[in-house]
Amino acid sequence: MKKLIGVLVVAVGAYLGLTYYGGYAGERAFKQQLEQSAVQGEVHGYEVELVSYDRGFMSADMVMTVRMDLTSMGLDEVALTSNTKIQHGPIMFTNRGVKLGLFAAESQLELVTNDDGLNQWLNELVAQVLDDSLMIGHFNQSYTGFVTVPELDQTVGEGLLKFEGGELLVKGNYDGRHAQGQLELGALHFNDGDSATWMLSPSKLDFDIHMLDDMVNYEGQMRYQADSLTVSVAGAPEFVLADVGMRMSQDLVTERLDSQVAFTVGEVQGSPIATKNVIYEVTLKQVSPAAVAAWQGLAQDLQQPSGELDFSAYQAELMEVLELLLQEGLQAKAHIGADVLDGDVSMTLEANYVGLPGGRALSEVVEVMDYFAIADADLEVKLSESVLMQTPLYFMLAQYLDSYFTQEGDHFVMRASLQGGQLSIAGELFPLEFLVGG
Repeated sequence: MKKLIGVLVVAVGAYLGLTYYGGYAGERAFKQQLEQSAVQGEVHGYEVELVSYDRGFMSADMVMTVRMDLTSMGLDEVALTSNTKIQHGPIMFTNRGVKLGLFAAESQLELVTNDDGLNQWLNELVAQVLDDSLMIGHFNQSYTGFVTVPELDQTVGEGLLKFEGGELLVKGNYDGRHAQGQLELGALHFNDGDSATWMLSPSKLDFDIHMLDDMVNYEGQMRYQADSLTVSVAGAPEFVLADVGMRMSQDLVTERLDSQVAFTVGEVQGSPIATKNVIYEVTLKQVSPAAVAAWQGLAQDLQQPSGELDFSAYQAELMEVLELLLQEGLQAKAHIGADVLDGDVSMTLEANYVGLPGGRALSEVVEVMDYFAIADADLEVKLSESVLMQTPLYFMLAQYLDSYFTQEGDHFVMRASLQGGQLSIAGELFPLEFLVGG
């Protein structure tokens, strides 16, 4: 019997010890996150304030406020206040059942502006969108967050918007530098009440992001996928974009950022011209993180009410951003392509920064045309012969085929380049005014 009592005493002591530690660890974790949020807020133009943190033995209450200056939108300030109830672990009873961990946090949000009518609408929206949220703090200095996005059935003008709701799962570290997770969204349906209907199938967004030291730039990737986007208009065939996707990635390579974003469509259904594997892709390589941070700061200064912005007052700052951006190794590339009928079409543009002749700085440029010398660029347009002959493209390009295109196997190809400030198309030199319509 004494042994049993001893075991119970040890177990209770251990539990109470974990509860105390959960409260301590929870407070430290939230304050660490708030410190990082405050740093990001300074860069992105908002202010983060911890109003209070009252820690008891079994639970704690935290009040935090985020303030945003929206004078450019006709609002003096928007304040988002989070009232958070925190349970200390290791066993917690939450809105999602019993959970194990150091702490569990459930928040209620309140938005306040200088517009009473807007206040009511915003708070109703927040209550709808974030009516079921939970954050669990784990024993390994990480957290898991859950947010349920409720269903929506809303009249919009003469139309109707229906949304089947969604679920967000996010995991990260207390320092706020890393987050990964998944957002699953239900189907979205909109009818304008007249002749048009839009339907987006259930979709999913996956992300894995790691903030860099400046808390502005990041490494990571995001990927979005939906089975279909359907557009129906009375009197016209139904139009379906099947297998719709978006992917983004960014990596730090030799202390510079390499970024890529691509939009894809597996098949265009309902089009009179069979089209598959559509892609629009943009790549930026060797972008200076300092340039991104400087542009973020400048963008905050440029957020002024319409009609009051004087760009001339920011020429020095804009030139600083450009000089940070335009560095050796900078490259931009854009690609558009698709499989059409029984062939394919594509256009690829690649530009590489080479700097001004003689090592001149951008601030020394006087003539606008001199800017064309800062980069060498190549453009390639490629069309399958079968596509050209079976679509209206032939009538649009017929007069240019002999002059600017060469036939290479089953394709017609046009190449243009801008090298050393000289423009050539199909090997023929053109004045630079050709680019600006002069």
